[in-house]
Amino acid sequence: MSLLSTKNGFRGEYLARYVISRFAFISESSVGEDFGIDFYCGLSKESKMVKNKTKYDAVYFSKPFFLQIKTNAEKKYNRKNICYDTKERLDTLYNFDTPFFVGYLNLKTKQLDIHSTSPMYYPYYCSGIDNISKVAFEFRNDEKSKNLGQTVGFPRLIRKSTERRWYVDLGEPIITIKVDEIDTNPTLIEEIRKILSFCIDREFENIVAKKLDLSYYRWMYEYQTNKFQTFKSGYKYINVADDFDYVGESKDMLNSLHPYLVGLALSFKNENDIDNYKLVRELIKQIDPKFWFKNIDEQLKEMYSGKEYIETNYEPIKLSGFTENI
Repeated sequence: MSLLSTKNGFRGEYLARYVISRFAFISESSVGEDFGIDFYCGLSKESKMVKNKTKYDAVYFSKPFFLQIKTNAEKKYNRKNICYDTKERLDTLYNFDTPFFVGYLNLKTKQLDIHSTSPMYYPYYCSGIDNISKVAFEFRNDEKSKNLGQTVGFPRLIRKSTERRWYVDLGEPIITIKVDEIDTNPTLIEEIRKILSFCIDREFENIVAKKLDLSYYRWMYEYQTNKFQTFKSGYKYINVADDFDYVGESKDMLNSLHPYLVGLALSFKNENDIDNYKLVRELIKQIDPKFWFKNIDEQLKEMYSGKEYIETNYEPIKLSGFTENI
């Protein structure tokens, strides 16, 4: 790496910190080179507080997110892909417990763009992480942006021998801001907070869905940069027609939902909503016995056994203590 490149990297880092600090708390990562994270961030929220009849400005921590930043010292829109191409980096990428975004900072124009990475879950569900050789986040050039517009395309799979390389279209930036707008455009700052808050929520949904082995993800499929009201987030469900090598087994997905289904069933029964209780029980009956909760099985045998529910004067069940697996 040249001394100039190193210098530009430091300049970009300091400038990025300055820009991001306007709408988020920020802490630099010391392991970014290995794990693809440059900054740990927390979306900030501004409000007013009154103490002793005096009004104060208050700033609160709102929602966490990770951010990786690439820099460019040229005015030309020439952005290199961000690649994850080793097992360690791919494992890290798909095991983040915090929403992950990528950004691009142009040192000439002093403009920061931030992109959603939600389409990265498509290759995960289609191929399975063990069958992915590379994930490349693709920034658009001017011509590609003109042709594709505001929509975000599905990731592309390129097979090379035994390798499976996935290219993820990042679409247009979800937000973009220049240094001279930081203190002159408070409306834009609030719009950025709304957009990031919305996208962070969708990413947390994706993280939870992945932990539950559910074959779907949320993504920003249509939007206009910096315009919160234009954002549309859809559901993408993965099935055997989408590809290829891997689709999570429905039995595994059902087992992973077990604690949520039991909680839902108990809520329905406690509210005497017997119709919905019976519907959820039909799903619970399919759960593998090794996942059953012991104290629920002892106190409410019908939950797993599938015996007919007999409507009597029902007392809501009270389960005490910690629920353990058999």
